[in-house]
Amino acid sequence: MAEIFRFEMRQMPVFLWTVDMFRCNGWCLAWAMAAVGGTNICLRNVSAEIIFDAISLHKVTHLCGPPAILNTIANAPATASSRSPVLSRSVNVVVAGSLPKSRDSRQG
Repeated sequence: MAEIFRFEMRQMPVFLWTVDMFRCNGWCLAWAMAAVGGTNICLRNVSAEIIFDAISLHKVTHLCGPPAILNTIANAPATASSRSPVLSRSVNVVVAGSLPKSRDSRQG
């Protein structure tokens, strides 16, 4: 139940899964979504294009993922989506997990 408050879930949220649900029961968010009558959007593959398209198509309100997923989204080219990567509304994002190597350390 704490996830509902921590993640600012209102009635009928739309949650985009960018991680497998078996990871700590989806960080307890599977249970939170059931409690508030939310919709779960599950991805078979993860890429910037797929994430942007799912956010736009399903009107996603929440997503979570490791830092690597956030890097994928943040560093995507503007052409990564057939739909505009500029969102018309905010999406609540939770990031957790180990930090990826910085871009600078990989180049040097």
